[in-house]
Amino acid sequence: MSKVLTRPLRVLIQGKDQLGKARYVNVTESGDLRVQLSGNDVVIGLLADRPPASEMRGRGYYAWDAPAGQKLTYSNGTTWVVNQ
Repeated sequence: MSKVLTRPLRVLIQGKDQLGKARYVNVTESGDLRVQLSGNDVVIGLLADRPPASEMRGRGYYAWDAPAGQKLTYSNGTTWVVNQ
């Protein structure tokens, strides 16, 4: 006879919170872990294919064929800038 779980599983995920303590998280019975992502989205491609900065506000673009060198640029909503 199989056992049915009535509460979420708790497993230790390697990592620490802002206070430096190990964190436990809930996973489903099938092992799925729900996460929330944060940070910037970065697109990689050719310089000629880079969309206008106004369409990519807050996102990064890495043009591996840029003549000025391979630098990651970010859109500030108006123009592409190099984050130094």
